[in-house]
Amino acid sequence: MLPSLRQRPRPISHLHKVYDRPQFDSDVALRDAIKQSLVDGPRMQVATRAIAAVGQYNPFGVSPDLTNFPTGAQMVSGAGEARRAVRERIGHGADLIKVYADWTRPILIVDEMRVIVEEAHKQGRKVAAHATSPEGIKNAPHSGRGFHRACTRGGPPCY
Repeated sequence: MLPSLRQRPRPISHLHKVYDRPQFDSDVALRDAIKQSLVDGPRMQVATRAIAAVGQYNPFGVSPDLTNFPTGAQMVSGAGEARRAVRERIGHGADLIKVYADWTRPILIVDEMRVIVEEAHKQGRKVAAHATSPEGIKNAPHSGRGFHRACTRGGPPCY
């Protein structure tokens, strides 16, 4: 016997996905399959890989010499590469852009974050920042309007 509508759990209607490691752009494929009614699921907004500074993001403790080792971030150095990374993330299907403002210490400088926010907004995308250090949390809003932070340390929680 099927449960009545009141007994059924409420379906998820929308999902923001800002973590995709190391599957890379698999969330884009799922989002598109849902849009095409190939599979059931909620509306999704996905970020694909994040953007981080070269040599500063190493979540697996793997040697930086392994340049092709899969991580959840596209590495940049300087404003030009940061702008290009935003364009590439959008080209890979990102609905929003995620950055690592810091890892164990600040890794993206304000100018790089500012360019990321500027380019994302030109393309109609929002930006979310992973920030855990006091300086990373402080730097994120100085990068422009519409910069959302996810903080875990460094003072009161902020979202």
